[in-house]
Formats: sequence, C-alpha cells, structure tokens
Amino acid sequence: MRLPIRKILAPTDFSDASHEAVKAASDLALTFEAELVLVHVVSALPTFRGNIAPAAPGFNMDMFQRDLIADWGQELEALAGELRAGDKEKRVRTIIKEGDPGGNIVELAEKEDVDLVVIATHGRTGFARFVFGSVAEKVVRRSPRPVLVIPAGGQEASEKG
Repeated sequence: MRLPIRKILAPTDFSDASHEAVKAASDLALTFEAELVLVHVVSALPTFRGNIAPAAPGFNMDMFQRDLIADWGQELEALAGELRAGDKEKRVRTIIKEGDPGGNIVELAEKEDVDLVVIATHGRTGFARFVFGSVAEKVVRRSPRPVLVIPAGGQEASEKG
C-alpha cells in the first residue's frame, strides 16, 4: 500500500453494509486528508432474445435504464453531500457506472489511480453466494490495488470475535 493515502475508492450499493464501508472510507479520508471517490455501479438490465416475449408495449428499456442511472446518481450525490457536511475542505467525488459491479470497480481503481479500495461484504453464504456471487470477492481477487473489506454488521461481527 502506498503511504500516505491520497485517494480512496468507496463503492456503494446503498445497503446497510455498504454504508458502514463508506463511513470507514470517509473516516480514513479524513485521517489522511485524502480524496474520497464514491462509486455506484448500476447493473445493466437483461435483454431477452429468442422465443421469450418482449417487454410490455410502451415500455422503453433504454429510457428506464437512463432514469435508473439518473436516480442512483442523485442518491450518490446526496450521500456525498452528507459526507461533506460541515467540512468544506473534504474532497468527495462521485462516479456512476453501468455494467458489471466487480469489473467496473477494479477498472475504476486503476483509472483513478487510487491508493485504497474500501468495500463491504454482505456476508452471503451457500446458495445465495452461489447465485449472486460476491462483488467484494471479485474485487479482492482482481484488483492490483489494496482492498480493505468491511464485513457485514461490522461492529457486531467484531464484538462477537
């Protein structure tokens, strides 16, 4: 890890677990006077081909996806505003992407030349993990940048151990 830390990437899916990770990233950014880059990746909507019936008449998937990206972008900006509150010197930027969350996070970490990625894990196991995968695990495996993983229920998990 490069010290001092100057730029931190904090992906969020707006879950409770990712809010904990963003809080940890924000605290680290404050400690190191680093820039905090918040990112949310909107998964692409699946398209149907072949014998499957198309979407309902009048439903525009492209427009729906654009609206979804715009809505999540506003949520991300609101979160950045909360983190900046009361501290005019705090540098917080937002990036919204579309596609594969794990791949986009790894790509952004490189493109943004971050010193650290701070990401939450949801603690899924068994079938849920098989079906949904683990974005955090994909980022840890593929990122050449250091990754700090904040476990789901962070405080509670540390008190149990």
